[in-house]
Amino acid sequence: MATFNSAGSGNANADATWTEAGQPTDADHAIIASGHTVTLTASEAWRSTRIIGTIAGGGQTLTLSGASSNKPFDNDGTITGDLNLVITNTGAQQDGTVVDMTGSSGNVNDLTLNLANGTTANKTVTLLGATTLDGNLTITSGTLDTDSSSNFARIVTRDVSVTGTLTGNF
Repeated sequence: MATFNSAGSGNANADATWTEAGQPTDADHAIIASGHTVTLTASEAWRSTRIIGTIAGGGQTLTLSGASSNKPFDNDGTITGDLNLVITNTGAQQDGTVVDMTGSSGNVNDLTLNLANGTTANKTVTLLGATTLDGNLTITSGTLDTDSSSNFARIVTRDVSVTGTLTGNF
């Protein structure tokens, strides 16, 4: 697994957007630095991402397949446009996976969890902080846990489809 750092603003699928040679793949961690805007112009598959700057979704889907830490999606920045997020797993990520969608502004549009691989413990994703989805929540397999230790608001503005498990912690 390599780490790709944004070199400035640009399209996610352009080599010049990244300080490393090439572009991130589903085996790589991508970091969008402060002051940079990375735009999705097509669907992308990365292992994990940390957003400190801005990610412009453009209605595209970002599929994250795991993380070397416990955060496949760590948003400390801004989301613009419709970013559709799919979190899947290889079974190799750490137990106690968490997703931080709080950021400074903007929301994920659609969130899909497909956590079919691994142990029961690493088929669970816990949301950190108040979370709003501007679109749909789909859990095809695995568990989305809304963190029973906190009383944060979770808002889904459209449809919720659960084949896996949603732990609401109301």
